Amino acid sequence: MRAFGASRRPMSLATTTLLLCLLFSEGEAQGSSSCACRRDLPSEVLNSELYDAGTGCVYFEEGGVRYCYDAASYGLDVCAAHDESLEPFCAGLFEADFCGREWCWTFRGG
Repeated sequence: MRAFGASRRPMSLATTTLLLCLLFSEGEAQGSSSCACRRDLPSEVLNSELYDAGTGCVYFEEGGVRYCYDAASYGLDVCAAHDESLEPFCAGLFEADFCGREWCWTFRGG
C-alpha cells in the first residue's frame, strides 16, 4: 500500500463508504463460505475515480492523503479481512471495528 498526495479529485469518506455499501451483497453473510466473491473489480469501481489502471490502485482518501490498495487482490476471490493492517484505519494501536471483518466484492443482489 502506498500513500500519495492529493493529485486527483478527492473523494469524501461518506462517498467512498456509500459506494462500498452499495456494492456489498445485502442478503448474504460476508464471512460465509457461500459468499460469491468476484475475481475482478466491479465496473462501478473500474469506472470511478477510486481506480487507476496505471498504478494498479484502488484508492481511498482521508485527510488529504490518498491510500493505494492493490487492485489485483483488494476484496477479490475470497471473503477475508481485506482491510486488516491497512492505513489509515487498520494499522496501529487503535484499529477501527471493521478492520477484522471478512468481506469481498460481490455481484449485485448476491
